[in-house]
Amino acid sequence: MQMKHSEGTWKIRKDENQTFVSVDFMQAAPLWSGDGPSATCTSTKDVAIVAKFRMQPEEREANARLIAAAPQMLEAGKEFVEAIAELLMSVQTHIEDSDCECRICVADRSYEKFRAAIKAAEGGE
Repeated sequence: MQMKHSEGTWKIRKDENQTFVSVDFMQAAPLWSGDGPSATCTSTKDVAIVAKFRMQPEEREANARLIAAAPQMLEAGKEFVEAIAELLMSVQTHIEDSDCECRICVADRSYEKFRAAIKAAEGGE
């Protein structure tokens, strides 16, 4: 599935009332030559705002860090799910038993949960 979230490194910035998760992006600068824009510049856009309302600063910053790490977690999760899928296919499994707690069955259930979470993050059902 094609990425739909804001590309780039998500970072945290703060002011006195709010914590922001922002991303820098390149855009054409309003300097024109005969061939169109002659330069690019870096701008910042906010991805999320974690408001001060009813939150201690530590909680607000922890929430912002979690949001800022989301693209990295999504990418790592996709790689992990792909690797686990290959591993699970290569292992001879026994008859499926939903109560089984062997490592293979636990990994298989975790794989399914992770796959569903990735699908939800990418806008799937």
